[in-house]
Amino acid sequence: MKKQKLNQLYALILLVVLTACSSTPANEELSKREQLKQYKEEIHELNQKIAELEAALKEEEEIEFVNVVTREVQPQLFEHFFEVTAQVEADQEVNVSPESSGKILEIKVKEGEQVEKGQVLAKLNTNMLNESIEELRISL
Repeated sequence: MKKQKLNQLYALILLVVLTACSSTPANEELSKREQLKQYKEEIHELNQKIAELEAALKEEEEIEFVNVVTREVQPQLFEHFFEVTAQVEADQEVNVSPESSGKILEIKVKEGEQVEKGQVLAKLNTNMLNESIEELRISL
């Protein structure tokens, strides 16, 4: 009887080994699909557990309040200015010089006023010039 049981055991082991070796690619694909399905179910369950934990944590968080003070707005003048450093250049530049030297007695125009060619801008003290001219006439 022992021999018979031993033969049956060998036959069973041989059957298991042959079955394992004779697996077809279709069985392997089916096995992989079942494993993939199982993994996706596990992922879905884990995502649900994560969502539940996050919701529980949000409920436990303390809400932080900020103190706010209000006041009535009154109309007022809004003054706004800014400083700029710049260099300004004129589109036309004019140098003015008198025909003769002398002390300025009177300025006939104001700063920034528009002037024209030939217009008198200032009156000079020409006494010394007149005296020099008189001396030259006498010498002649």
